[in-house]
Amino acid sequence: MTLSKKVLAYKLNGSVIVSPLRFDSKEACAKFLNVQFRTITNHIDKWVKGGINGYYLFSKELNNIEKEKLIEVSNMRKTNNCEVWVYDANNLKSIYASFNSMQKAADHFNVDFRSILRHLDTNKATIKNGKLFFSKKLECTKYIKK
Repeated sequence: MTLSKKVLAYKLNGSVIVSPLRFDSKEACAKFLNVQFRTITNHIDKWVKGGINGYYLFSKELNNIEKEKLIEVSNMRKTNNCEVWVYDANNLKSIYASFNSMQKAADHFNVDFRSILRHLDTNKATIKNGKLFFSKKLECTKYIKK
């Protein structure tokens, strides 16, 4: 006889962890999140950035150290609606005012937003157009070689 595996679904409000939702089974969690059972299995205890719809799934209560790690993992998540600053890769000069989403930047440069997602905050220029994408405005003067 197989026992149902309990699932705790943690969600963050900014950098504050909201009390976890408790589910008696993976099936119940999958139904709540409107995903397949297999998706729950693939995410539980895996610390996947972004979780499932912002919920991070675990099979046990997190201790304080693990909660701090969850906040760090959550902060690493890049969202499509974050502000995007674009710089020329050759001299780090700002090319345009910021875009209010990755999709708007992607539309402007005629690329897929996933290309910007892959390059955001990596210091690696895009091959297609030699641009650097950041989620924060750079203080360019300290990066430019004189």
